[in-house]
Amino acid sequence: MTYVNAFIKTCTAFLKVKRRIVLQLHVGDSTPEGFDASHTFENGLHHIEIATEPSRGFLSVLAHEIVHAYMDEKHPRAPWHGFLFQRNAWLLEQHLKSKGYAVEKIFMLGVDK
Repeated sequence: MTYVNAFIKTCTAFLKVKRRIVLQLHVGDSTPEGFDASHTFENGLHHIEIATEPSRGFLSVLAHEIVHAYMDEKHPRAPWHGFLFQRNAWLLEQHLKSKGYAVEKIFMLGVDK
């Protein structure tokens, strides 16, 4: 879990996410709701639920949800996967790759809805 914690810190530092992230893992290929992952913001905390075997890379899906956390803090009225989300996902993706993380596309047009 240390690697995942370091990854989360790298993402949140780059995006300047201020609120704490609570991570809940679900063994298998989906959360109880049937998704790879989900993000909610409750009681001042970001709650991220993620499957341990999502349909694409675990770190990429986790980073995607961290971008949602950033958007909730900085741009709460922006469209769900609109231009600002896509731009910040791409910027984070480039940053993570420069730090040696093997991430795939954080936002995938036509896949992420």
